[in-house]
Amino acid sequence: MRQEQTYSQRKRTAILHAAAEEFRTNGFRETSMDRIAEVARVSKRTVYRHFPSKDALYRAITHELVLSKLDAVDGSYDRRQSLRTQLIRIATQEVESFSSETYLSTMRVLLAEAFRSPDIVQRALQDLPANGGAIHAWITAAVDDERLTVDDPTMAASQLLALLKGLLFWPRAMSMQNAVSIQRRDTIIHSAVDMFLDHYQSQ
Repeated sequence: MRQEQTYSQRKRTAILHAAAEEFRTNGFRETSMDRIAEVARVSKRTVYRHFPSKDALYRAITHELVLSKLDAVDGSYDRRQSLRTQLIRIATQEVESFSSETYLSTMRVLLAEAFRSPDIVQRALQDLPANGGAIHAWITAAVDDERLTVDDPTMAASQLLALLKGLLFWPRAMSMQNAVSIQRRDTIIHSAVDMFLDHYQSQ
């Protein structure tokens, strides 16, 4: 059962969403804490009570709005199930996470700032898992169970994510296409998983 947010938590959430919109529209350097407070309909003092600096607020957007989605992906390994069944389940969760409007809008904030303030974006991205998160954990477990032959689990996880994101994330993040149908999404996921297992599954 989902817990109701406290008054303070609601204020924090409002600040995060207001900041994300302002950063995406105006950029990091042109956005002021005063403007964020105005959009969030809170006092400037309230903003600083939750976030001591604009940089901390920018990083919090990545951490709280993006990682909360990625952390929800279950990368558990079950030796009793087929690799394909497990990997389709995890890949589908990953796609659902990075297809959410929260994730997309937050990543657009980072993309919009990437060329103007690469140092700020780099600091924000330090909080994101560098090894593929749940998929990496699952691959490592399958290798330990000798069902996958993988020399570099980090690279393998990145390869699978690249197959998924190349068709299901980046076109939407760049506003080049709308969400695909569930049928099309599943076709892409199944194809990516089959390509991955064809290369890495132990014989």
